[in-house]
Amino acid sequence: NGQRVRSDIVAVLEGEYDLGWSRNGDGSFDLIADLWGVAKKHNQTELINSINQKYAVNKTLAEVKQRGLQNANVKLVLQ
Repeated sequence: NGQRVRSDIVAVLEGEYDLGWSRNGDGSFDLIADLWGVAKKHNQTELINSINQKYAVNKTLAEVKQRGLQNANVKLVLQ
C-alpha cells in the first residue's frame, strides 16, 4: 500500500520492494520487509542465504582489520 518505514540499513533490491534493518539498543538488528512483496521478484531462501554469506565475509574482514592485520592475506573457504 505504498507504506514506507525508516531504517538504519537498506538493501535496495530489483523490483518495488527493498529490505531494511533497524538497529536495536543492544546493537542487534530487526528486519523490516514486506516479504510477500519481495517474493514477487526474489527467491527468499536464496536472498537470505546471499545476505548471510556477504555478512559473514564482511564481518570476518572487519575482525581481521580490528586486530591490526590490515596487510594480512586472508583466505575464506565457504562450504
